[in-house]
Amino acid sequence: MNEELVNHPKHYLGTDNFECLDLLNLIFTNDMPAFYVMNAFKYTWRAGRKANNDKATDYAKARFYMGKYHELCKFGQSESSGNIIASKAPVFGAYADVAKLIDSILDEETGDDNA
Repeated sequence: MNEELVNHPKHYLGTDNFECLDLLNLIFTNDMPAFYVMNAFKYTWRAGRKANNDKATDYAKARFYMGKYHELCKFGQSESSGNIIASKAPVFGAYADVAKLIDSILDEETGDDNA
């Protein structure tokens, strides 16, 4: 599996070398926790079911989005972050149960107990 295809696919790179995900972060800052968890859920759900896409790639994509979600959680809990997400930290609780479920599925499926 090519990590670049998971973490930074070229088809999401704009002509100005700005990734689609970066633009989404700027426009939809408050909605990104939901976006990340929903994408991780989608990739976990479909793992190994989409034609021409193996299970490992889907789990890698799910793990990528969960990593982004966890980064936001850590950032949102930081007292000095100054980002709008920091003021919305309680919102993360709405996704916490689903995030824990996805993390446990990924840990079980990939054999990673330290994710």
